[in-house]
Amino acid sequence: MPHELRELHLGDHLVTPRGVYAHHGIYVGNGRVVHYSGFADWVNGLKSVVGQGDGVPYPIEEVSLEIFTQGKGYTVKIHPTPLFTGEEIAQRARSRMGECEYSVIRNNCEHFCEWCINDAHTSSQVRKMAKVASAVSGSSLAAVAARLAVPRVALALGGGAMLGVTAPAVAAVATGYSVYQAVKWVQNRTL
Repeated sequence: MPHELRELHLGDHLVTPRGVYAHHGIYVGNGRVVHYSGFADWVNGLKSVVGQGDGVPYPIEEVSLEIFTQGKGYTVKIHPTPLFTGEEIAQRARSRMGECEYSVIRNNCEHFCEWCINDAHTSSQVRKMAKVASAVSGSSLAAVAARLAVPRVALALGGGAMLGVTAPAVAAVATGYSVYQAVKWVQNRTL
């Protein structure tokens, strides 16, 4: 879907860059955005993983546009045929405030926005990550992923062999390993 810079309207799907990923939120008027704060502050997230954070889960919350963008700007993701009006989208976003069920793979900020707008549970970032993970994964990673219980897709492995595994599962394993490496790096520098 295309993105553009324009005047904000109630229910707009905002996207702000965060380096290797994009953060998503719903504009609810008066310079305020409702978003899933889960991965937006990755430093505090890592501190919580290694037991040095405040232990508070990262909820769906309402913040100022300035806090949401962290000075990095934003674009509006265009949804040509949204299922709901702007007012309904804002109401749906606010209806989930306080929820603390964040998951990078299964319930992230983009999933939240897509649900608010189209009642769909989807994330293009997770799909892209799954494609990359499947392209670079070896047969041992695929074998681990194949044992996870989620819908299956065909994954092409090296040498042209085919193995039925889940793209989200491969992405989850790859992401989990990356987080594990990051946590080890933080632990080695804080002990």
